[in-house]
Amino acid sequence: MKINKRTLTFEIIITVIMLVALITVFLPYFSLKVNDLNETFHTYIIEDVFEKVDSLLGEGKIDASFEATEDGKESVYIINPKSGLQTLKSTIDMKDSGVEQIVKMKRFIITMLIIAWTFAVISIVLIWVLRKKLRYILSGIATLISSLSMLSIVIFLPNLAKDALIAAIKKALFDDGGILQVMLSGLAENLVFEHVGNFVKALLMNTLEYGYWMFFIVSMLGFVAALIGFILELVFQDNVQAKKTVAKLLGLSGEYDGAEIEIGNGIVIGRDPSICQLVINKDKISRQHCRIKYNSETGKYLVTDYSSNGTYVAGGGRLDENVTVELEKGTIIQLGKKGDTFRLS
Repeated sequence: MKINKRTLTFEIIITVIMLVALITVFLPYFSLKVNDLNETFHTYIIEDVFEKVDSLLGEGKIDASFEATEDGKESVYIINPKSGLQTLKSTIDMKDSGVEQIVKMKRFIITMLIIAWTFAVISIVLIWVLRKKLRYILSGIATLISSLSMLSIVIFLPNLAKDALIAAIKKALFDDGGILQVMLSGLAENLVFEHVGNFVKALLMNTLEYGYWMFFIVSMLGFVAALIGFILELVFQDNVQAKKTVAKLLGLSGEYDGAEIEIGNGIVIGRDPSICQLVINKDKISRQHCRIKYNSETGKYLVTDYSSNGTYVAGGGRLDENVTVELEKGTIIQLGKKGDTFRLS
């Protein structure tokens, strides 16, 4: 099947875009610095909890204006920058710690990363294997699934991590039945857990590296490219359909008087049925009298005369033998001086 330049261009564009997205698996996806943890904990746990307690006990009772603890070394990492593949491996190797929520969190991260990368590959395959509008539809869906799978980590992971953190805190502090359960239960417990969600969300945003965001943005560009390709395919297809004309001959006199004959890709008129699609069995008609084709690009007819008695154009005389002439729609041709006549319509 012939592939036009526009289609080939979009196939290459989408392929390059999704290959760039796949390359990001070797770039940093996650990292965590000491000061990121300190600042986030200070903002979303200490300040929020103290302000809540302050509002309950009365203003001015508690001073939460102290600085977050910093080591003064921004390069100190709790989690060193990890590429997508390193993140996948470290997540698989991560211990469950006996907390069910951590198991769910692990499965979620692994599943979303694998889905994102797999559908990036699928989108490349589909854009080359499929044809017409289907290539853009299914490839676009694949790129969208890929990008949304990666984005879902930002959307859903904080809640899973929050549940895991709360479960771990409860297991370590509140569920031992000892003095800590008594001291930290009730109001203090509720205050801490109320702010864990914001803390986890903010901490996750701080840990995301450019490789992760690059994958999401680039794969979304792949979806946009597929969408544009699909729209252009529709527009150009409509234009082709609008330009598509059923070329035909209208018999004005002779054996085919009043008949409408579709030309299709071309028609040969003459006496010999073995080489002619329109047969006229008359002495003045040659075995292969003439050939008529329709040029959809120009909207004109191409007529070539092969006969000894000639093919004539009304008001224009005889056509030169073996010379293709371009004629306007509506032109009347005659096979021989007094032969059958047809209108190109």
